[in-house]
Amino acid sequence: MSGTLLPKHSGNRVALAAFDCHQTYNSPSSEDGNMNTTTTNGESAADTAEVKEHLKAAGGAAASAARARAAQAQEWARTRASQAQDWAKGRLGDAQQSIEAQPYKAAALALGIGLLAGILLTTLASRRSS
Repeated sequence: MSGTLLPKHSGNRVALAAFDCHQTYNSPSSEDGNMNTTTTNGESAADTAEVKEHLKAAGGAAASAARARAAQAQEWARTRASQAQDWAKGRLGDAQQSIEAQPYKAAALALGIGLLAGILLTTLASRRSS
């Protein structure tokens, strides 16, 4: 079997350019009119070793790029988590200052929220039991 892929096309064999890595020579066949394609090197051990080396290098480069991208994503996630934590701490500090500045309003708000939560939970509990 040859090192290049040769699909049938209109009665002639045509080498695919993407897979044609060896010089080819075409000579017409006297019997059926098809073009015979032969390679100068064939499938030699050196060609196979070269292809393996190229594939290993490409695999190594892809793995290295994936590791670099993963490191970038990890750093981005750490930065965003730190920003979210800083924002939450700031909001908590603001809420604490607001409660200290207006304690009666905060107590009334907490009572209202507790009352609504109690009504909702009681309603849900009574529907489940029936």
